[in-house]
Amino acid sequence: MQRILIILPVLVLGACANLPEDRVPGGEPSEAPGLQVAAPESDFAAEDTVLYHLLVAELAGARGDLDAAVQHYLSAAERSSDSGVAERAARIAVYAGDNKAARRAAERWTTLSPQAPGADEVLAIIALRTGELEAATNHLQAVIRASSSLAAGFDEVSALLNREVESGKAIDVLQRLTQRYPEQRSAHYALGETALEAGRPRLALTAANDALSLSPDWRDGYLLRAQAYLATGESELGLADLQRLLRQSPEDYDLRLHYARTLLDLSRTQEALTEFQRLMERRPDDPQVTYAAALLAMDAGELEMAREYLLKMVNSGERADAAYYYLGRIAEQEGDYQGAIRWYSRAGGDYRAEAQLRISLVLAESGDLEQARARLQSLREDDPDLAPRTFAMEGEMLRSAGRLEESLAVYNQALAQSPGNTDLLYGRAMTAVSLDRLDLAESDLRQVIDAEPDNAHALNALGYTLVDRTDRVREGKQLIEQAYNIRPDEPAILDSMGWALYRLGEPEQALDYLEKAHERSEEPEIAAHLGEVLWQLGYKDRARSVWQQVLKEDPDNRFVTETMRRLTE
Repeated sequence: MQRILIILPVLVLGACANLPEDRVPGGEPSEAPGLQVAAPESDFAAEDTVLYHLLVAELAGARGDLDAAVQHYLSAAERSSDSGVAERAARIAVYAGDNKAARRAAERWTTLSPQAPGADEVLAIIALRTGELEAATNHLQAVIRASSSLAAGFDEVSALLNREVESGKAIDVLQRLTQRYPEQRSAHYALGETALEAGRPRLALTAANDALSLSPDWRDGYLLRAQAYLATGESELGLADLQRLLRQSPEDYDLRLHYARTLLDLSRTQEALTEFQRLMERRPDDPQVTYAAALLAMDAGELEMAREYLLKMVNSGERADAAYYYLGRIAEQEGDYQGAIRWYSRAGGDYRAEAQLRISLVLAESGDLEQARARLQSLREDDPDLAPRTFAMEGEMLRSAGRLEESLAVYNQALAQSPGNTDLLYGRAMTAVSLDRLDLAESDLRQVIDAEPDNAHALNALGYTLVDRTDRVREGKQLIEQAYNIRPDEPAILDSMGWALYRLGEPEQALDYLEKAHERSEEPEIAAHLGEVLWQLGYKDRARSVWQQVLKEDPDNRFVTETMRRLTE
């Protein structure tokens, strides 16, 4: 029979050239045109009959007729003593989703080759698909036994379960298997890994602990437990497990990289930077580590350090476009506008569009608003996909410059081209507030909220506008509360909550929110609000201190100067 499987592709190619188009040998039209192979004569040898069914199956598969392919493969399998034919029939039936045929072929396979682990794999898949979890568990146990090791077996089973069934069934089967292998750490690990991927970190934590109880020094067990702790929010315990492993293997580069990335995910910037610097000492030419260290240094305010790392990337040619872009960001942050433009101009690839937009911002910041607008117009002509963003930037530049009517006109033009764009609606609403067009502002913000009910910025903006500019203070506070429930640590939202409470005659409660907002942000408007509440509560020295911090940097700040004038007149 092995000869049949070897010569079959040759026969298929020959048969394809001789197939009739639309008639069977008797001369009558075919009821199912397209697949026509003469049936074997009754005196054909059994081997020729098998060959016939294999030939028809291959042709059917080539034409996309899986049902016919499965039936002919199955017929071949039932007539052949070659387990390879039965295996092929079983796998094709599984692929076609014909569980009944797959079961028959797999049973034939096990009859011909009782020790074939692949047959149990197929039977397990069929049982999983039909909801027979105990039967599936039995077959998967056979797969594990046939593997080179228990660890390899559980890896294979985990991959099969994750591929074939949803997480609930996968976990159910793995729990059954761990009951059969309670002393095998690989069983508990497989369960924990699947539970973690399924969003069940507590179950993963239990499984990791069970694995570690069997192998107290097992590296993979600690890594799994660390991930589970992090997923439950117990970050210190997760980090402790990673630190334990690092103490045992301080030279393990991949482990330290994993630890550094974990710190980064937890926003522990300074600690992450320290770890990335250690990694750079080990592998100074690793571009990914250099890049991560550069961004962390920027985030930590270590601009000289960041510049050094980015220039190293430029010199090496690794991720040079990213380096040019971030060197531009550093120059911009330092007020070196010409330097920023030079760096941004060199950024290409995925960073080109963003860099060109930043050049427009730099031009506006340096006072060349018309040149900034011209560049934005050129960008949207070159790339229409950038149009909404360039319009939003242009509108905001004009609003910041006090050219409110022009800003409104830009937003109107943009929304005529992109109606319903929430970024443009939000931008126009902010300009409308500045123009005292509160009706337009409310309409635009409500459109944003209707489209994006969880848009905390829009909820807060509308709520604050109602609190600050109308007598609908309680209605505004309800909107701010919705925003607060979504983003409770956002400084602007904390400020709005405090201001709403103050406007409702509750300055003591307002003070708590405003102090939290001021701790998180140095925005002058927040300082103005905090100072006013402190003043009204009798803490006038503290109020003056808060205001003076702003006036040192910006002596003419309108939020603070107007507040001071109103309270001291």
